Amino acid sequence: MYLEQRIEQLENVTVEHGKQIEMIAVGLATLTGTVNNGFEEIRRQFARIDDKFAEHDARFERIETKLAEHDARFDRIDQQFLQVHGVLTELVTLVKNKL
Repeated sequence: MYLEQRIEQLENVTVEHGKQIEMIAVGLATLTGTVNNGFEEIRRQFARIDDKFAEHDARFERIETKLAEHDARFDRIDQQFLQVHGVLTELVTLVKNKL
């Protein structure tokens, strides 16, 4: 009789351990799903951030191109001013010499 009671106790313990293992497995599966969903959301957010950086990079490239164009225009204007200054200097010299 004692042996049968011990076997029954062991069966009960085994059933309880099985339930606990099942609860742990379900919890782990839920946690894994939650973590995977979180990582997927982070990946989507990083993709959106990467897209925004790409947009900003394109804008900065356009701005840099326009600034380079404006620099070239200012250089041409500076050259024209230098030419005008040179002509005015010559005119002033001629006028002084004539006076």
